[in-house]
Amino acid sequence: MTEWRNEPDTEVRCNAFIGLIQAIKRHQQAHDDVAGADTLTAEMEWLRNEIKEDLCAYGPELDERRQLAWIGMLMLGDLTLSDGIQETVGHKGQVPGVKLDVLYDGDVDQILVDLIAQSWKRLRAHFGDELFERLNSTSDRERRTVTEQRRHVTSALATVATRYPAIAEMLRSEADTDPALRQDRHFLLWAKDENRGDEGVLRALVAKLGGTVPRRQDHVLDSVLDRDIWNVSDEAFKAILTEDAINARSGRIYVNKKLAAYAQLFPADSVSITALRDLESWFRPDRESREHRDWDDTLAIAFGAADPQDLPAIVTRAHTHTHTHTHTHTRMGMSDLYLSILTKPLLRRLRVDADAVEAFKTALNEPMNIREDSPIFAGTWDPIADTCPDLQPLQRSYLFAVVLRQAGALHQRDAAAVARVLASASPDTVVHNPFTNHECPLCLAVLDLAAV
Repeated sequence: MTEWRNEPDTEVRCNAFIGLIQAIKRHQQAHDDVAGADTLTAEMEWLRNEIKEDLCAYGPELDERRQLAWIGMLMLGDLTLSDGIQETVGHKGQVPGVKLDVLYDGDVDQILVDLIAQSWKRLRAHFGDELFERLNSTSDRERRTVTEQRRHVTSALATVATRYPAIAEMLRSEADTDPALRQDRHFLLWAKDENRGDEGVLRALVAKLGGTVPRRQDHVLDSVLDRDIWNVSDEAFKAILTEDAINARSGRIYVNKKLAAYAQLFPADSVSITALRDLESWFRPDRESREHRDWDDTLAIAFGAADPQDLPAIVTRAHTHTHTHTHTHTRMGMSDLYLSILTKPLLRRLRVDADAVEAFKTALNEPMNIREDSPIFAGTWDPIADTCPDLQPLQRSYLFAVVLRQAGALHQRDAAAVARVLASASPDTVVHNPFTNHECPLCLAVLDLAAV
């Protein structure tokens, strides 16, 4: 039963442990149905001991082990498993804490936080106000005040508050006494639904754009770009997004996260067109003289406001640039964490712009006849085009097909046609899927396309 610990992937380890808990609970229930509930099975005894030990785990994986122990304790519904346990190293005598953050992403552990919300009344009854202390890791408590510890827990619970009325009621009460909570990212995302997308919440959320570490899922940006949820006029929306983005005297554009969002929401607006022209100008000078630009802003403006006919070329160049980027002479692809910087603004455009979809369908049929006029990412070194020009049409066809499929716009007839063409490629031909960051032989990747 201990083999789950040897799984190298963190998420798989968590899922394996949860599955193990569920299996042991079912086995215990079957035992109780036959022999009564007076005794525990050997498996349940083992599980309870594992949980008790890991509630105060030490070592390089202590945070993950403590999180899993809390998940196990909450799934068993026995909070007494934590009774009497104290730190023995570093913070001797203190009650052991647990992190609510995902260790590899900087966001909250949704499984753990959801279980905490489900058990909130029982947790409060069992631990009292000490609960907030326990829901901060022991080391984090050293640098957080009591108020900050409480806010940290409340912020995490805000991510699930829409499903738990008791948690929502607690949030309202906490917000009345803690002004800083009202500016918290998670709280604002909950308040957006609570206040029916009013202007005040939008303004506060827009201020959070770009203020967080890169994540697989940027909930703040996703919420700002979801135009339908906001009860705000276009004029007010535009005014909020262009604050600090345009110099009133000179008319100069200052590229930032707000302007990038603006270009995606209002691509035909003069401000978006100006931002696009500014981006095109940036790509024309010599590379050495360019000022720094962030990748996410660049791609958001390009995919948001570029002419539909230019999109296939820009996508091809951007994908090539990210996937073949070199660092200290070592070839590396784009990290999973940054995949959304490339794919999300592209999919947003395709889901609202029929002309953009048609441009990719045309490009799929004639991959070497795409319009190459845009200066955006022009001149990007393409190792395939340089060394194996015959493979370039196949690489492009696969990329365009994957983009259309991801946007829900690849018809079965077109998928079958492109699959027949790509299936003729050499087994040595390798393609990269920017939506999954997986690389594999084209002859295998095409099987996935054929399944559309």
